[in-house]
Amino acid sequence: ARESAQLLDGAVVLDLGAGCGLTSAAACLAGARAVFCTDAHTASLRNSANNADANGVGGLVRVRRLDWSAVDVWPSPSEGEFGWSSSDLQALRGATVLLAADCVYDDGMTSALVALMSRVLPAL
Repeated sequence: ARESAQLLDGAVVLDLGAGCGLTSAAACLAGARAVFCTDAHTASLRNSANNADANGVGGLVRVRRLDWSAVDVWPSPSEGEFGWSSSDLQALRGATVLLAADCVYDDGMTSALVALMSRVLPAL
């Protein structure tokens, strides 16, 4: 547990397929400086935002839409609810921790996750 806390202390974290945002909130509570809590589903994103606020880390968790099947190379600035700002994308390039817990439920999503990782990891 101590190694995990050291890994997260001051880190910028990308949480993929965050669902309810539990791992994003936990990362903040363990010392992360910023967490990008991502999912493709609006209901999950709203739930994640509510859970971050309820756990007192709403100011550190940036809830953003990320559809693995729609990302070409890197997320692009986007408007609207859960969109990415240019400053988000700049901060994301400093991510040192990637979380993906219980986020793949079928073969199609597995393939999409692998494709996303091959595009995003070199940019970090």
